[in-house]
Amino acid sequence: MHKERILFLFLKTGGGHISAARALSRRIEELYGNNAETFLLDPIPPGQAWARTVLEDGYRFASNIFSPSWILLFEISRSKWIRLLENTAMTLLSGNTIAREIKKHSITKVVILHFLLIYPAHHAIKKLDKKIPALIVITDPFSVHSLWFGKPQIPRIVFSDQAIREGVENYNISPKKIYKFPLILRRQFETPLSDNERIEKRRELGFSTEKPLLLFAGGGEGLPKGEKYVKAFLRSSIDAEIAVVCGNNISQKKRIQQLCSRFPHKKVTVYGYIDFMFELMNMADIIIAKGGPATVMEVLILKKPLIVTQYVYGQERGNVDFLLKNGVGYYIDNPKGMVKKTEYLLKNPSRYNRMMRRIEALNIRNGTDPVARFIISFSEDPLHAF
Repeated sequence: MHKERILFLFLKTGGGHISAARALSRRIEELYGNNAETFLLDPIPPGQAWARTVLEDGYRFASNIFSPSWILLFEISRSKWIRLLENTAMTLLSGNTIAREIKKHSITKVVILHFLLIYPAHHAIKKLDKKIPALIVITDPFSVHSLWFGKPQIPRIVFSDQAIREGVENYNISPKKIYKFPLILRRQFETPLSDNERIEKRRELGFSTEKPLLLFAGGGEGLPKGEKYVKAFLRSSIDAEIAVVCGNNISQKKRIQQLCSRFPHKKVTVYGYIDFMFELMNMADIIIAKGGPATVMEVLILKKPLIVTQYVYGQERGNVDFLLKNGVGYYIDNPKGMVKKTEYLLKNPSRYNRMMRRIEALNIRNGTDPVARFIISFSEDPLHAF
């Protein structure tokens, strides 16, 4: 077997793209050792700080703070002329960087994990006149942004029948170019903590082993409007402990800590960025979070009830629909309603247990292993792909 040198392309607009790239990169090197080497690249040039600000900070602002701006951007991207403009701009911005990395590391395969990098990657490979297979991994499982379907000749991995139908019926993607797998998750979620391990972890982190534990989390930027939801619980009669993860949102952490100081009779632990999210999710009885795809599936694979308080318009709506259709979670975007539903679940074990049985019936699996193996075995001639 010749040595594969695989380039994973991502942008830091949300955590899903980079987390999938890291999971696949790590697993490929674990499985194939000296026969495979992986490289991760965010291709925005270092000298283009303005572009990084627009893409990363702009995405955070639009999706988490001022949603009307994201809705507008999402909707106008349905226009083929707007898509052409976006793809051209990204190719000019990052195409040469991708080409240099391909040449520098003698790359043998390119895996694209962001829709804005499909055209730049295509441009880079053609510019170098290299016979390099390319593969698109669509990280949105259900509601797929139209930009994911650019360059229909390039094969792509999807995570639902809904995504297959969208590509085939609306964007003329050949069914032979689409491969379906379970969603890519962190491998540790394949083995949840045992009951004894959960109890021990609670003791270790200072939580009660008797009271319910509620977890609030929203990824790297914390749960949008998290203060309002925490405040609603603090004012409620629910006898539970609370863990709040604010990620890199330092100002939110300070605001919630100040809020909690006014309710000393309530046990609330507020974290910033942590590296034990897996343990916290295992320990929790109910999880309150955003509707991102990895979050939804990680909660379900751990067999926990999930209350979604917010989702990114367009991209994450399908994740919420999946929860509601299968009766394994809730979408409640107001603090009082969320408190009421949480109280109902805690006071009605039969309802809680019914939901657990529905989650088990879904048989959620981790796609990291099969996707990693597929990437290694994939060998479509790029001359046909392009």
